[in-house]
Amino acid sequence: MIMEQNPKVSVIMNCYNSAPYLREAIDSVYAQTFKDWEIVFLDNASTDESANIAKSYDPKIKYFKEEIKVTLGAARNLALKHVKGEYITFLDCDDVWLPTKLEKQIEIMNSKPEIDFIYSNYIINDQVDNKKRVWTTHPQPSGDVFGAFLSVYPVALLTVMIRKKAVYELPEYFDERLGFAEEYDLFMRILMNHKAEYMSEPLSSYRVHSKMSTLNKMVDNIKEMEYVMEKLVMINPSIKTEYADALKHLQTSNALMYTWYYIMTGDYSAAKQKISYYRFSNLKALFYYFLLNMPRPITDLLWMLRCCLKGSRSQQDVIKQNNK
Repeated sequence: MIMEQNPKVSVIMNCYNSAPYLREAIDSVYAQTFKDWEIVFLDNASTDESANIAKSYDPKIKYFKEEIKVTLGAARNLALKHVKGEYITFLDCDDVWLPTKLEKQIEIMNSKPEIDFIYSNYIINDQVDNKKRVWTTHPQPSGDVFGAFLSVYPVALLTVMIRKKAVYELPEYFDERLGFAEEYDLFMRILMNHKAEYMSEPLSSYRVHSKMSTLNKMVDNIKEMEYVMEKLVMINPSIKTEYADALKHLQTSNALMYTWYYIMTGDYSAAKQKISYYRFSNLKALFYYFLLNMPRPITDLLWMLRCCLKGSRSQQDVIKQNNK
């Protein structure tokens, strides 16, 4: 009897009604120069053609379906149950990989046994504005990155490769209460005790399209990020003192996002209240505070000017709608 050998890499694809882009995503895995992989495909109660598309491929796709939709954290855990590979990667069904993504990350894993987590640069494929650009040209942290990631979190899920043992040693995998920040929660808990490597070469393409998360969902995302911060501090209380500056930077960033949201939805009073405590944290916070203490017509005018300079028509439209 010939025993089936486990693949080197498991690719987790969580799917919910992803038919429009799904075939392109799967094809980008099949186009990899490194061939020793499996796709663990978790269909989260899709009602479109996603199942038929996934099942049209060969047995390298392991297809599993939930009949009732669950949170993204729960769906990712269900997929983890079926992982056979030594390394775990993730690809959402509207994104794609460049052909050498797995090959180049496997090279690092093989040559640097101290590295358990790899992330890379990527291409942003903005199909709303019909533009493509590289995410960043600036160096990103490698090594012991936990403190740096508290301050500014630079990881895109589609770029990641993790040693399976770094995930399986945790008492909890993905937090099933989370629907937006589940990957952030898991990765930060891994990076408390493991080293990371950043690859400046773009190895993936992240698609921006009109059906992505709405403005209202952005607030849910921020709330989940705050929940994760509280959770990390409970796990390791020394974070509050050891990484005090990074935590303050993160809290300011969250306050700025809340303020932006409240301005966009016309609730200037809530925006002013949110930014007041952080107004001296950085220049952007001070600008928002100054803006919100002007008379309302001047605030609207300055905000519209800011949107024009940023080239954001959608922000202008929201403000116009709020003023009707």
